[in-house]
Amino acid sequence: MKLYKLKEPKMKKGTVNVFYGLDSRPDAPDFSLESSNGITSEYFPFISSGKTLKKEKDLTAGAYVFSLGSKMGLISGENLYIDSKSFPLKFSGNTSSVIKMGEKIIAFPDKTYTDEKGNSGSLEASFSTSKSGNSRPYFSLVTADGEDYGKTPVVGTAQPAAAENGDLWIDTSGNISILKIYSNGVFYEITSPLVKISYSGIGASFSRGEGVNISGTPIDGDYVLKEAENDYIIIGAILENSLYSNITIKRSVPDIDFACTHDNRIFGCKKDGSAIYICALGQMKNWNAFEGIASDSYSADVLDGEEFTATKAFGSNVYFFKEDKIYQLRGTKPQNYQLLAKSAPGVKKGCERSVFEYMGVLYYYSPEGFMAFDGSYPDKVFTGFKEKLEKVSACFLGNTIYFSDGNKLYSANPEKGIVTTLSDMGGSSLAVENGVLNLINGTALYRLVGENGSFSAVFNPIGERKTGKEYLSRIDLSFLLKGSISVKLSYDGEAFITVFSFCGKSPTTKEHTAPILLRRHTSLKIMLEGEGEFSLKALSLNYSEV
Repeated sequence: MKLYKLKEPKMKKGTVNVFYGLDSRPDAPDFSLESSNGITSEYFPFISSGKTLKKEKDLTAGAYVFSLGSKMGLISGENLYIDSKSFPLKFSGNTSSVIKMGEKIIAFPDKTYTDEKGNSGSLEASFSTSKSGNSRPYFSLVTADGEDYGKTPVVGTAQPAAAENGDLWIDTSGNISILKIYSNGVFYEITSPLVKISYSGIGASFSRGEGVNISGTPIDGDYVLKEAENDYIIIGAILENSLYSNITIKRSVPDIDFACTHDNRIFGCKKDGSAIYICALGQMKNWNAFEGIASDSYSADVLDGEEFTATKAFGSNVYFFKEDKIYQLRGTKPQNYQLLAKSAPGVKKGCERSVFEYMGVLYYYSPEGFMAFDGSYPDKVFTGFKEKLEKVSACFLGNTIYFSDGNKLYSANPEKGIVTTLSDMGGSSLAVENGVLNLINGTALYRLVGENGSFSAVFNPIGERKTGKEYLSRIDLSFLLKGSISVKLSYDGEAFITVFSFCGKSPTTKEHTAPILLRRHTSLKIMLEGEGEFSLKALSLNYSEV
């Protein structure tokens, strides 16, 4: 009997040790993911299970967390917590920005503030006087030192006759009244006339240099306070000495939805997109001081008719975002501020909590997806991630970006452009505290501290080799495991079948290999499901001739 020597089938081998994230493009790279859950991008290039969310405590409806410098802030009801310490800051229920300027913590559109010493209050102030007889506020012309001239001014168009040194004359012969003082036969103009308004408690809520509005007098209007003490204020004006009734002094702050701090100022804008506002230098309460000096407050109208969606200080500039525009504010003071607009993908409406800086780059969620912005033009980061999300919140921890639309929590590697689904529980807001991710889901606070739980990953279909002469006949999975794992396959669109299962009983993570023979196919999907600590390190691919 003659025995024939059979040829050993030729096999070609390859190894995959870089695994990509979610990618729904038609030309997605091999071994990118079609779907995932419980998978983190933190250990790229591996496919790895991640930690789970653990409930920390219940909160009130509308609660949210946010980054406040290097700390995390939490708003629940009318309470502000920083490092678990409570602060007396009043909230309106629709707070959209909480920022820090020096030691002060400020909320908008609430226009309230507090500090770590427990001092709190409103950015705005108002004081009204009563009508009661001689207790009415008294107006008097004063010197630059705040001293009364001791003279009652003469008001008229003609120069007073028989004047003495120190006599005052309010000259009304021109379009504007001019205060003059008599000295050695001549009436000289006082170029900076001052009026002192005296009344018990009138200046207690105000400070020197603040812009206020005064009503109920013949000189109603906007003024910058030259002095402010408990029982008087001084303004730049001309008015004959007199008593007046029922006057009101107000310090107001613009309606602001989005705010940030930069160079010891607050920069803000309202959602309606009509204007930007900047407080006076170092004065969080002062938004209406316009004296032509470097420390002035500032405002500028924006006339494109579109809504603002966020603002953020970045580098040496402040940026105001709309959905399709980015406004850049350049300069260091009102005299050289320039507001420049460019058409570019901005922050998507409702995604103001997605804006953050990481490694010198500004990231945010736009109508086109996540963007990386270096100050020139934004670039899309995760090109393979095509999900269209709403109300995105984001933050970073280590080398990982976490973001959520309230429905799912995603883990992303911005350097490699990798996104995975870490949890099917999302958050309305995210922030980091002491190296731990925190998020709000519903009315509860969760922290990413739980042990690795269940996970799943489905790879995009793998097709035949382009030559048509080879097919994938075997795969070998190399993985680390402390838990359980199942490998399921779907041939040519059929239902998934389990081809490998393993439950690691070791209390530590150990390395394993799973060899899997494959049948002939046109396309193949691989699904990994399991629980516990898992990392897919490599896939060995064995191709056989047809």
